[in-house]
Amino acid sequence: MLNNILSKPLRGCKPKKELEQLLELGAIPSFRFYFMLGLAAAIATLGLIADSTATVIGAMIIAPMMNPILSLSYGLLEFKPKLLRKAIVTSLTGILWSIFVSWFIVQSLGIKIAGSEMLARTNPNLLDLGVAIASGTAGAFAMTRRAVSNADVLPGVAIAVALVPPLCVVGTGLALGPELIIDPTVNTDYRIINDLLNVGEGAFLLFLTNFIAVVFSGGLVFLLQGYGRFKTALIGLFLSLVVLTLIALPLKFSFDDFRIRSIILRQVGELGQENPHWSKARLLEIRLNLDVEPPIVEFDVLAPPGVITATDVKVIENALSELRGKPVDFDVNLIEFNRLKKVD
Repeated sequence: MLNNILSKPLRGCKPKKELEQLLELGAIPSFRFYFMLGLAAAIATLGLIADSTATVIGAMIIAPMMNPILSLSYGLLEFKPKLLRKAIVTSLTGILWSIFVSWFIVQSLGIKIAGSEMLARTNPNLLDLGVAIASGTAGAFAMTRRAVSNADVLPGVAIAVALVPPLCVVGTGLALGPELIIDPTVNTDYRIINDLLNVGEGAFLLFLTNFIAVVFSGGLVFLLQGYGRFKTALIGLFLSLVVLTLIALPLKFSFDDFRIRSIILRQVGELGQENPHWSKARLLEIRLNLDVEPPIVEFDVLAPPGVITATDVKVIENALSELRGKPVDFDVNLIEFNRLKKVD
C-alpha cells in the first residue's frame, strides 16, 4: 500500500522524467563543473588565508558541488547504476580537485598561518550535522517543486552546508603539515592544533558530515515527494543512515564539549552579576579536560591587580561543582596588568 502511494510524484512536484533529466545533468563530470569548482576552491582558499568571511561565502555560492551529491542521493533511492556511477565519479574527482587547487595555491603563496575562518572548520559537532540535514532537505525540496526556483534556494543551501571550504582546509593542511602556525590573536582552543593530523582530519570530517547528511536527507525528501519505490529506497536510505550514525559518534564528543563550555560560561556570567568587580577582567581562553576525574576546567584571564583573587577562584570552583553534582577542578592562569597614564 505504502509502496503504491509513494510511486508517483505529489501534486505540485516536477514530473519524474523532468527531475531525472535535471539530476542526470548535475551528475555529468563536465568542463563547466570543474572550472566553476576550481574557481570556488581558489576563492575559498584565498578567503581562508585572508580570514575573510565574505570571500568564503562567495566561494560557497558559486561552488556546484551540491548537484552531483543530490544526483547521488536520487541514484541510491532509485538504484540507478548509471546515475550512481556518474555522481560518484563527479563527486570524488570534485573532492580531489578542490583539495589540489587549495594545496597548489598555499604552496605557491608560502603563507603558513591559520586564522579563525580556517580553524572554525576543524572541529565539527552535532550542530553541523543538523544544519547539513536541514540544508539537504531544502535543496532536494527546491529541486522537486515547480513553484520553488532553484536559483532562489540553492545558493542559500550552498552557504549553509559549506562543502568546498572544508576541503580547502584539508588542502591547506596537506600543503603545510607541521609547519602550520595558528594565529596567536585567535582566542580559541585551536592554538594547540599545530599539526596536519588534526587540521586535515577535522576539516574532512566536517565535509563528510555535510556530504552524507545531504545524501540521506535528500533521498528521504525525494521519497516522500513520491519519487522512487519504498522497498527499493529502503536499501539506499539504510546505507546512508548507517554511515551517518557512524559519523555522528565523534561529532557527539565535540558537541558535549561545546555544551559544557556553554553551561560554564552561563554559570560564570551569573556569578559575574553578583561580583561586579569582575567586569574589569577579560576571559581569554577556556580549556576543558573531561577525560579525568574530577574534570579540569582552566581559564586564562587578563585583569588588573587584585581584581581576581584565590577566593574568587574557589567561589567559581564550588559553583561548578554544585552545578555538576560532583567535584570539578578549576584553575585560573591570571595575567595581571597595569594601565599607564600619560604624564604631562
